[in-house]
Amino acid sequence: MMRKIIFILVVCLVALSSCQWDGKSGNTADVDVRVARYDRLQYEYVTMNSFSALQKMNTDYPQVTKLLIEDVLAIGEVDDMKINDRMLEYYSDSTLLTLMHDAEEKFKDLGWVEEKLTKGFKRLKKEVPTLFVPHFYAQIAALNQSVVVGDSILGFSIDKYMGADYPLYKRFYYDYQCRSMEPDRIVPDCFTFYLLSQYPLPWQPGRTLLDMIMHRGKINWIVAHI
Repeated sequence: MMRKIIFILVVCLVALSSCQWDGKSGNTADVDVRVARYDRLQYEYVTMNSFSALQKMNTDYPQVTKLLIEDVLAIGEVDDMKINDRMLEYYSDSTLLTLMHDAEEKFKDLGWVEEKLTKGFKRLKKEVPTLFVPHFYAQIAALNQSVVVGDSILGFSIDKYMGADYPLYKRFYYDYQCRSMEPDRIVPDCFTFYLLSQYPLPWQPGRTLLDMIMHRGKINWIVAHI
């Protein structure tokens, strides 16, 4: 019964969005999510001024680095001659250095995230065989976006999931906001933002706030049951 409900909701989202997923085959045995530790390269570059780490960021993860610089941090263009120095200076703030250190200590292992993402995508692909599974990576976003979705990639910011009682959060967020910054929100947030990116509600004359709330509610329901 639960599978039928999920299937119906997904079909409704397809009809509303007028877009389709285009991705891997429906063989769930092929689903094995791994999270690239881009955050470790960031930490190495900032704390050690490591050229090797910077080179890997630019050559191994060019799209990720572009998203980070231009969209997440919004500090300039990725091809700016001085952008590397600007990024290093940005993260060298003492508060951010502490945040980076704490995040790396807290999230030494992300195996549990990989396991839950794999399980969730296997269940979704049973209902939508053409579902594309993006490449996942972890990053440190300096308390900016929690999740970013790009072309075939999805990144989550470990510094936004340090736990409601993390001292630094008290300086920038209300208590109700901190409650959504627990580690166990990583996986649900990834699925939510991914589905929203794949099934946006197209704007049409007559659309109302209620339409948007209902659309978001359908996605939230699916995420809660995968």
